[in-house]
Amino acid sequence: MTLKAVNLSVGAGDKSILSGINLEAKPGKALVILGPNGSGKSTLVRTLARQLRPISGEVMLDEQPIWQLSPTRFAQH
Repeated sequence: MTLKAVNLSVGAGDKSILSGINLEAKPGKALVILGPNGSGKSTLVRTLARQLRPISGEVMLDEQPIWQLSPTRFAQH
């Protein structure tokens, strides 16, 4: 299963915390998210885990947008 973020912007309301995020996490590969306190690392992870909806962009699981998957199906993967 490949998890991909495409042009992701995340924030609260209209305020953007992260913007223009592109990443791809492939099976068997390590992905490291580094940054100082308050830089949005936890916000990014919560968005990738479908706990926060992005302002724009898309998070894909094997080329399917995660928000089109049922919560059960997403949790299975």
